[in-house]
Amino acid sequence: MDKPEIIILCAAHINSPEREKVFYRMLHSQMNQSLLCHVYVSVSGLPVKFDYNYHVQNYVKIYHQPEPKLSQFTHYHRLINTLFDNGIIKPNTYILFADDDDEMHSERNKIYYEHLCEKNTNGEKVDVLHLKDSIIRCEVNHNGNLCEINK
Repeated sequence: MDKPEIIILCAAHINSPEREKVFYRMLHSQMNQSLLCHVYVSVSGLPVKFDYNYHVQNYVKIYHQPEPKLSQFTHYHRLINTLFDNGIIKPNTYILFADDDDEMHSERNKIYYEHLCEKNTNGEKVDVLHLKDSIIRCEVNHNGNLCEINK
């Protein structure tokens, strides 16, 4: 059985310099995780002027949306479909959601990963985990549709 892979998704609407600063703190907290995971962000509003260094460039991908503002659901719908179409979401992919104003504990990703590995080692299938933060497994159902977000 393949080891699980965790990715982080974030929907962000940046409408002021203050929201941009809060957003950067969220990204910073993701880049200071003991277990780094790829972060995929859908952004509407003001253009994000993030100073990419090598470290962040390899782990953060920002998708700018042309509309001035989108609902969180629309951000996630577009993001998941894009990642699925590009082969980033695979059968062993699990998604952690982050709000654009969240600051994560440095062990957050590692704790989720260890829990998923323990379940896989025991032969348990993890479809949906109801933990403190949202995590789902992306699977295609019998109709060829991607699973729902946050059942």
